Amino acid sequence: MKPTLYHWIGYVATVLLLALLAGFITLTIHGNSTTNILNATGSQRMRMERLAKDVLLLENVKASPARAQAVSELQNTLPVWEETQDGLAYGDSTLGLPTQIPSTVAYQVLLANADYVPMRKALAAIAAHLDAPDPVQVQVVLIHEYPYFLTMSQVNALWSQEIDDQTTQVSWIKFALLTLILLVVSVDFYIVHKKR
Repeated sequence: MKPTLYHWIGYVATVLLLALLAGFITLTIHGNSTTNILNATGSQRMRMERLAKDVLLLENVKASPARAQAVSELQNTLPVWEETQDGLAYGDSTLGLPTQIPSTVAYQVLLANADYVPMRKALAAIAAHLDAPDPVQVQVVLIHEYPYFLTMSQVNALWSQEIDDQTTQVSWIKFALLTLILLVVSVDFYIVHKKR
């Protein structure tokens, strides 16, 4: 039996739907940055705790290997903490962070600035005077550390929710495409056997 127009339409539709499905199977939500996003938000909390610990050591320990380590950690961690915070707020391809940030996440990162900005200024002042850190600046860091930690935890949770939501949407699209493929194949099969 010679293929009819309906057969060709069915074949073409099936191939196109399979191509779409293959595209969605290989689709990643935020490229390779999904892991980077969650690692960055988690690392920010860890870095802030390390910076607060180092500030306390600098204020309370005058001469020891622990003080030298605190100076080294502060000098190494502070620029990375600042760079990552900027990347979470505005995106940074070098860090693998997306430039398109969902509004709920962007708002929460903006809220984190209420604690981030004073800590950043205080840490810069402390880093400029490592021999005798200003107790007021130390207190600024300690006051803002925990609220910053909580806000960044919320940023992490919002990113996780956003990624999960987008993964679910892609799964539904894949399911719909598979259903369409089955429908087209079934209709084509029905037409072929009806004509016999």
